[in-house]
Amino acid sequence: MTLVDGSLLNGPTDIKVDADGNLFIVDQGNHRIVRFGLNGLYCIIGCSGANGTESDQLESPSSIAFDTNGHIFVLDTGNSRIQKFLLATNSCGNSN
Repeated sequence: MTLVDGSLLNGPTDIKVDADGNLFIVDQGNHRIVRFGLNGLYCIIGCSGANGTESDQLESPSSIAFDTNGHIFVLDTGNSRIQKFLLATNSCGNSN
């Protein structure tokens, strides 16, 4: 995850809240997904700074959803795909 300046959002298109109260924002113009929580605003998907077709890149994402396990699904509009990102946990058992 990369800490980002909240004023740098470019065309946010969707927002969701997880069970822990974190906000997940689709930052369409920057081709990324960011999470806002107690520790600030962090890029979690598409953080390379470039749009594209690789599995860690997005092209004009438009919305997100979570399944019951907390996995994230991104509607990657510019690439005509839906991408699933698995929930990662650290060694303490807390979700990232």
